[in-house]
Amino acid sequence: MRRNLAVVLALAALAPCGCFTAAPEGGAGRAGPPPLTGPTGDDVVRLDVYLIERPAGDAYLARGVWEFADEQTLSSACKARLEDNGFRAGRVGGLPDELRRLAESERSCANPRRLTLHAGHPAVVVLGPPAARHAFRLLQDGRADDAALDQAQCVLEATPRLADGGRVTLRLTPQVRHGGPTCTPRPVQGPDGLLHWDLEVRQESESYKQLAWEMTLAADDYVIVGAAADRPDTLEACAFLAADDGPPRQRLLVLRVGRTPTPAPAGPAVAGGAGGKSPPLALQAAAPQ
Repeated sequence: MRRNLAVVLALAALAPCGCFTAAPEGGAGRAGPPPLTGPTGDDVVRLDVYLIERPAGDAYLARGVWEFADEQTLSSACKARLEDNGFRAGRVGGLPDELRRLAESERSCANPRRLTLHAGHPAVVVLGPPAARHAFRLLQDGRADDAALDQAQCVLEATPRLADGGRVTLRLTPQVRHGGPTCTPRPVQGPDGLLHWDLEVRQESESYKQLAWEMTLAADDYVIVGAAADRPDTLEACAFLAADDGPPRQRLLVLRVGRTPTPAPAGPAVAGGAGGKSPPLALQAAAPQ
């Protein structure tokens, strides 16, 4: 019984990662009721997550979307570090029509979701399913280091901070979880003051803080993060250019932050105009990991 409980808890801990296999058009609706409970207070931030997936070499994800992105919001030194490791990141003031269509489609964006958390607390944004092995070259301080991690999964740690004028500063740190999860029993005090045993699920994680970057965002701003197609041996290629068990695919991450949680997420706004039809987001209130 104890062994079966550990397996169940391990699976439950991995469940928020979601399924990143594209769902067919016309499938079950993704809309759901708003969370019944979640963080409260003036420092609560919502984070809407859209992970878009298309066949590798898709012209729009590789080039078209970047025509609308402001990549100069990062310092030249930070931008150079990211480029050396295959990252592209920019800010978009409202979504272009094509990117909005991809974010609304179940075929290209199978699991959009909302996270709510207190400012200053990190949340984990998963960039794809685990891979048997990720091998990449990390460039930092003029030195190249080779890394190879088994049972690896790329994520971004997203930590929001409140900024002036109702804006939010979002700090994004690349990480790679790897190895099998382990379960450790620990005593937990319940609301009645009594102690009981619980299982804590842990997984090894490498955090690449030298590649972290920040953006300060207004209510209508989106962050887009992707990979440079000509850097196949980089950390970002492991996250956004994946073959897995099927045909090669390319991913693009779209994030939106807001200061005030709402019962239902707002739809992506079209650049230069009013927001259109809201995408059917699956609402998931997630505690920071």
